[in-house]
Amino acid sequence: MEGNHEGRVVKAINKQVPYAYGITQPDTGLPILSVPNMLALERLGIQYIGNYPDGEVWLSDNLRAIHGNVVRNKSGATATSILEDITATTVFGHVHRQELASKTVFGRDGAEVISAFSPGCLCRVDGEVPAVHGRMNWQQGIGVIYYGQRVMGITPVSITQGAALFEGRRYLGKEYIDQLKEETGYKF
Repeated sequence: MEGNHEGRVVKAINKQVPYAYGITQPDTGLPILSVPNMLALERLGIQYIGNYPDGEVWLSDNLRAIHGNVVRNKSGATATSILEDITATTVFGHVHRQELASKTVFGRDGAEVISAFSPGCLCRVDGEVPAVHGRMNWQQGIGVIYYGQRVMGITPVSITQGAALFEGRRYLGKEYIDQLKEETGYKF
């Protein structure tokens, strides 16, 4: 899903080489310098949702995912702010924090709980990823959402020092930098 960072790439290309952005790939029709083309997302079977900040994916009638463009300073405040304006459970990113806020709405079918949920981020949180300042209030994490016609449950799963606990089991991450360098030939 396109976010503000991908939007910066598009803006930079349009500013620096505007004539090049419209050149398309013959087999896909994608602009050569577009994010989906540069990352070969189509070949990887990954659907790219553009149109930041308005891009969204509806996973069911009552569950959608967005990148988001709202940020509040205090923990939990972004989810609370988003919750004010939504009519379906909304999963968002953008803030790189774990946040969950819920409200009960009453409609013709009875009461329904609607939530705004940010699972956290999967980027590094040790200052390596550029940010406004060195010590950001970011948390690594993912979320598990059980849903059908209605959202039945949201479980935030925190990742701390490369490890996550879920349903009583510990999952440990692995450092893949050396493998990526070898496989891609890039020296990063």
